[in-house]
Amino acid sequence: MDAGIKVTCAMGNHDMRAEFLKHFPGYDKTTKVPGRFVSVVNTPHADFILLDSLVEPDKRGSYGACTKKGLGKEQLDWLKETIAAATRPTFLCAHHPAGGLGIPMSIYKNRIVPGYLHGHTHQWTTSYLRGDFDEDARMLREVGIPTLGFEWDVGWGLMRTTAKGATLVCNARDFYYPLPRPRAERPAEWDMHVRDWAGREIGFSFEA
Repeated sequence: MDAGIKVTCAMGNHDMRAEFLKHFPGYDKTTKVPGRFVSVVNTPHADFILLDSLVEPDKRGSYGACTKKGLGKEQLDWLKETIAAATRPTFLCAHHPAGGLGIPMSIYKNRIVPGYLHGHTHQWTTSYLRGDFDEDARMLREVGIPTLGFEWDVGWGLMRTTAKGATLVCNARDFYYPLPRPRAERPAEWDMHVRDWAGREIGFSFEA
């Protein structure tokens, strides 16, 4: 942000909204859904909806409650209306994977949505969200982005868009599990995991 790069944050499962606002003020004023921090990021070729999948714990540090997933009726209603009215490719993004968030299958079937991006799992993953079995059925690509430095896959994704689609490049930088600790020798499989993902490209089409 100090370098002039615009940053938009989404709520993670360890976050507390009141604490977040102390350091990143204004999200409660710009959110699309009251009580949640929901953002829309517009880029030249596509839009990105950052959903809020956080269900806060009763008290700070109560990790068990933090892992609950949910978007809530108000956020889901807003999402359905927004996607129904969308005229540009619109990616869905949230901290948690899509499973358990209650996103209706009709959104997965809508070709205005090129893909779903998430964090949480600390792993590079690519899978599909099924959009029914009828003649309009489709499989929506879901991609998990790794942690920036906690454990398992470490790295980030760089997406480039054109008028016809997008490419997500996997910048795999490291792998370790469990958390780093003194070792006599780095396991060879850790470097293998980095090689498996480094430079891998995952594509998204904007064409029907």
